[in-house]
Amino acid sequence: MRAFDYPAGYRGNWHRHRLGQIVYPLRGVATIDTDVHHVTVAPHRAYAVQPWRPHRVSAVGNTSLRSVFFDPRGRLASELEFGIRRVDELLHELIRRAARELDEPRRGSVAEQIETLLIALLIDAPKAMGYVELPRVTHPRLTDAFESVWEAGVLPTLRVNDVAARCHLSERQFRRLFQENTGMRFTDWRSLARVKVAAESIARGQSITRAADDVGLSSPSALGEIFKRYTDLTPSEFLRLNA
Repeated sequence: MRAFDYPAGYRGNWHRHRLGQIVYPLRGVATIDTDVHHVTVAPHRAYAVQPWRPHRVSAVGNTSLRSVFFDPRGRLASELEFGIRRVDELLHELIRRAARELDEPRRGSVAEQIETLLIALLIDAPKAMGYVELPRVTHPRLTDAFESVWEAGVLPTLRVNDVAARCHLSERQFRRLFQENTGMRFTDWRSLARVKVAAESIARGQSITRAADDVGLSSPSALGEIFKRYTDLTPSEFLRLNA
């Protein structure tokens, strides 16, 4: 278990390691990029990264993170479902406490009991809804164009014909390759990208109205509709999670 406090705008380096890792923000919002997903998690949501998976962790706003590292040969690795998990109040408190207690738990100690309970609760934690897990575009005919517009922050506002033209493909070719690569239609993927970018804007202190405008939506209610569909939270509920 390790504790990290990151300032707003912190961006980690790409790396990988033999240990699995559970990334959990006690406060603020974390983004985790892997070779297959762009992920955004807020408090009461944790992201489990597989051993050896290339990834980087960044902070949206001032963020206090806890990372649970675990051996790929242990029980947690064999029984945990990787991806986003929901963290209830008990698991939240155990993760917070474990950062102080679990340096080297002695046999029979309170620290060892905390570790045992922590592992059991992480394994039983249900799949979360209040999160954004965006499939990464990796097809060689698509990835350069997507990475450039993603870094520029304009992708959530682009139409399918604009992106197809950037990839030097017809709309039909683009739609086919995109769905084969990501498992989603581009319009659904763009909606999820809008939710991800809007969630990060709200976490940085932007108003919901401004967040909707930034991702090319006509009103806060339009943002609220897709936000609720993909995260099971309204933008206001997401804002209260990070208050």
